[in-house]
Amino acid sequence: MHTKFYLAFLSMLLTISGIAQQKLLLRFPVINKDGSLISFSCQGDIWTFPSSGGKPTRLTIHDAYKSNPVFSPDGKTIAFSGARYGNNDI
Repeated sequence: MHTKFYLAFLSMLLTISGIAQQKLLLRFPVINKDGSLISFSCQGDIWTFPSSGGKPTRLTIHDAYKSNPVFSPDGKTIAFSGARYGNNDI
């Protein structure tokens, strides 16, 4: 499963590089329980990417910095920390 994760993450990096034409800072990658989806923080927002490859999806759009995504046990929701109101909240 780790090999699948790293190959998918590499594919995601190559795809995202076309979206963000500046220096990339992809952080805090996590994979869901069944290995089908990767979530990460990039440019202060939370994104997901199918581990099989494809197009990344931006889940959050706000000036506040968001990071540390974590999948729920059933994999249907993602919790993350964000500094929308001046301090980090979940």
